[in-house]
Amino acid sequence: MLNQKSIQAVDNANFSSQFKKPLYDSYCFANIPDKIKDFLTGERKAKLPDDVLGNLAKKYQKVVLILLDAFGWNLWQKYENQHPFFKKLSEEGVVSKLTAQFPATTSAEINTLHTNQSIGQHGLYEWFYFEPKVDDIIAPLLFSFANNNNKERENLKSINLDPKTIFGTQNFYQELKKEKINSYVFLNSEYAHSSYNNAVMNGTKIYSFENIQESFKKLKVQILQEKNQAYYYLYLDQIDLIGHNFGFESKESKNIIEATLNELESFYQTIKNQKDILLIITADHGQTEVNLKKTIYLNQQFPKISENILVNKQGKLIVPAGNCRDMFLHIKKDKLKQTQTILAKELKGKAEVYQTEELIKLGFFGNKISKVFRQRVGNLIILPYEHDSVWWYEKDKFEVNKIGAHGGLSKAEMEIPFMLLTPTL
Repeated sequence: MLNQKSIQAVDNANFSSQFKKPLYDSYCFANIPDKIKDFLTGERKAKLPDDVLGNLAKKYQKVVLILLDAFGWNLWQKYENQHPFFKKLSEEGVVSKLTAQFPATTSAEINTLHTNQSIGQHGLYEWFYFEPKVDDIIAPLLFSFANNNNKERENLKSINLDPKTIFGTQNFYQELKKEKINSYVFLNSEYAHSSYNNAVMNGTKIYSFENIQESFKKLKVQILQEKNQAYYYLYLDQIDLIGHNFGFESKESKNIIEATLNELESFYQTIKNQKDILLIITADHGQTEVNLKKTIYLNQQFPKISENILVNKQGKLIVPAGNCRDMFLHIKKDKLKQTQTILAKELKGKAEVYQTEELIKLGFFGNKISKVFRQRVGNLIILPYEHDSVWWYEKDKFEVNKIGAHGGLSKAEMEIPFMLLTPTL
């Protein structure tokens, strides 16, 4: 069944003329960890409303969360009547619509799953952000200094930085352990045991896999072997990666989505005789396609903007933070209003420009804002309209070269499905 209450709530969550607003108090990705804990303990503490369960049971022995990176609500709508597994989900399970958090990006959303903290609490708000502890822009999930090609991983080790000083020590798996609930995480072998994952997943068991077939095989084995209460998390990144490179209207995207759904259906068949198990399928965000030829590079089109940007202790501009769909600028305090006015005028029809403090007060980063978030976040935000992009250009380091993008507040980026199915129905 479709959860119409959730659809109506998200459809009404609008901001400005073209943007969505995250629903932190109800239908929001940020509330998934607490809801999972409710599913396992039988408590009713989560902000995510109970109607996401429909007529399904409220407590389970095992909960399986499968996250399809970038599988936004628009993709659910496209495939809901095309694939037999989704037809089964619609008929026997419950499909709700949620908002992502803002920014709608993997690093921020995934860190919420692992820490059970909203973006405004954990402070890891984008793929690139300024980290005061290293006095530079970094890519936190890669544990590296910022570089658009994403090929350089783990180079923050060269300065002997302890990952825990950036990522903290609190996580969701320790919360579950206190409830005597076991947990298992399944990640691609390329990064399963990265500095980031080892830091934020202390307290759980990490399994690596080489391909999607192996991921479901290992997941099935652990489900069948486990005798106690348990939580399982499987992260699949291929839909996002293909979307970035080719766009969701491409043959390549269609092929990977159908292959993923086929594997999901096969996996479900192997566990459908299990009792007291809940399968959750969701996404961290959606994607929108951008016109690469029309990207606006601030330092090329408005070179004088550099005079208003803060520098670090080495005199290097603190730029760029965020991404091309949600660019965060660190502007000198006495130049903040002036810069906002100039950029709003120059980007009219392409983007809107907000002071970060405005969006904090409006609840765009959650209800709790930590000191670490404020220390990291820029004070001015550029929000391009759908299909537009604004970024910073440094050849072979920072440039927009991916068709699919996310991070912003468009409907395509912010609306995600939250799908529940249980074999015990």
